[in-house]
Amino acid sequence: MIRLAMDSFAENQKAENEVFKCTLQQAIVTQFSILGESLILNLQQAQMRLSSVVVAPMSLPSTQPPPLVTHTSNP
Repeated sequence: MIRLAMDSFAENQKAENEVFKCTLQQAIVTQFSILGESLILNLQQAQMRLSSVVVAPMSLPSTQPPPLVTHTSNP
């Protein structure tokens, strides 16, 4: 009788552990799915914002070197 109860308990624990494992895996998958959807939405919003940014042209400093001053001596 005790042996039967112990075997039954072990089988029940094994079944409960399997259910818990599946439930936990499903919860993790759901959370990552929600996270993925959120990241995709944020990426799309960021791309839309970047495409609507207008960049005003800036005047850049001249990249030409200054003119050389040469001194000529008259004898």
